[in-house]
Amino acid sequence: MTATSPNIVFSQIITMMYGPNTGISYASWLLFGIPTMLLCTLFTCCILQLVFMGFRSQSENTKQTMAAKDTLEREYENLGPIKFHEVGVMTSFAMLVLLYFFRKPRFMPGWEEKLNSQKRITDAVPAVFLVILMCAIPANPIQALKSKDRKSAPALIDWSRIQEKIPWDLILLQGCGYALAAGFKVPVLSA
Repeated sequence: MTATSPNIVFSQIITMMYGPNTGISYASWLLFGIPTMLLCTLFTCCILQLVFMGFRSQSENTKQTMAAKDTLEREYENLGPIKFHEVGVMTSFAMLVLLYFFRKPRFMPGWEEKLNSQKRITDAVPAVFLVILMCAIPANPIQALKSKDRKSAPALIDWSRIQEKIPWDLILLQGCGYALAAGFKVPVLSA
């Protein structure tokens, strides 16, 4: 199970309380989370419709509604056709979800069990694998094949972009919190 810290903490607490065979996996968490997400999204759309649009009929097209529609259509046209790097990122994300889902699905043997690894493989392994893969795949493969210079054909993502966009301060703060929590389990610190 991945995502935010509360999910990870929940998973660890359940595992400590009931053992490793709790039945909670990425697949079972999706079965719980997706219907909840769909209901919340539908509820939010209804609330936003009521708050911002009110109870108008289709025949009441105001100038503001038409202007908003025109703006959305213009912006959509400005996007242009889908590009290779967009497909590459979307495919990488889909692969990540599939790797998470089939790592240990509990209703069939997962790829973690098929590897017969002596060490437990965590959810970080597929994430790091795909980041490395995205750093290796060129954003424009045709340009990469034509060019001999590697710098003229950038990858789907590069390390400077990763460094720029990741909130390292939050990651360090969260890691420090986990380290303090683990430290207080030791009798010397908790006394």
